[in-house]
Amino acid sequence: MDNTEYIEIPKDMKENDLIVKEKVLSKILERSETVKVSEEGGAIFEKGRTHFCSLIHVPEYREGVFSWEGGAIFPMKGYMYPEVCDTTHLVKRSIRLGIEIVIYKPFVILISPIFFLPVIKYQFLRHITDKWILWAHTMLKNYYIYPYRFCRSGRELYNKAIQFSENKKDKSLFQDLAKILVMLWEYDNSYRYRGQDLFGEFNKDSLKRNARREILRVLDIGIERELDGQRTGEGTYKKRKIIKHCIHIFSYVYPKIFKEFTEYLLTLDFDEVKLDEEDIYDCARRDLYNFQGSTIDVRLKERILKYHFNKKRTTITGVLPSQ
Repeated sequence: MDNTEYIEIPKDMKENDLIVKEKVLSKILERSETVKVSEEGGAIFEKGRTHFCSLIHVPEYREGVFSWEGGAIFPMKGYMYPEVCDTTHLVKRSIRLGIEIVIYKPFVILISPIFFLPVIKYQFLRHITDKWILWAHTMLKNYYIYPYRFCRSGRELYNKAIQFSENKKDKSLFQDLAKILVMLWEYDNSYRYRGQDLFGEFNKDSLKRNARREILRVLDIGIERELDGQRTGEGTYKKRKIIKHCIHIFSYVYPKIFKEFTEYLLTLDFDEVKLDEEDIYDCARRDLYNFQGSTIDVRLKERILKYHFNKKRTTITGVLPSQ
């Protein structure tokens, strides 16, 4: 049961929000007309109320979209609005449901013979993947944003996926899958921040020597830092353990795909994907995960000491006064 309390918003404010939303979406959705660079500063939209953010900055001359909260030193990457968040959440939940079905013991017993037939097991996975991509694309087709509007880490993940797939036999499949997964990455900053935190822990030399061991080591770090459900063994803590278990099994059942996944990881610039200063600033207040191995008390203290006396907010285009 959702216990979230909703505040009734006056009609004129609701209408203003809808107008602002459409203006922002006209600049970032792929279904919109291409916007030519016309001004260096880009567009700044005022929301009119502090519901999610105070300002939305859509730069014309540089990638990304930025959402400002009142009084923040740095913006949060991305522009999240209810419709796209709800839709990406459904797509994300479908992945979780698939994992839960796959690890259900009676189902494992039923399909296990397939995994002893090399050709059949890859055909089986391809069939499932094709159907899921078709469904996910149908759900997300009205929400895709221009790739250059993805956040910094999302652009790195997506651009390297496109480059990596250029000479692959399943180029179209790989690129479609990459676009869907990066959309989920873009619109779920809870998982994104956790993922960025772990990308900062990867050692490329270790990844080259023994990919399976290095990936499992990094996943163990994530499990150790996860606080949501750690005491009870439920919640996100349980999900992380299940994901690690599935990846471990997958690496043996589908070694060719796991090898390609490793090769893709090695193409990434981890410095572009890991948490940057702006992300760390926003993560300081998140209490269900120990980002970079630090508790929320330590992170908040560092944030206050570092930025408390800074009375200006820096943007890509210059300086905005504190709200």
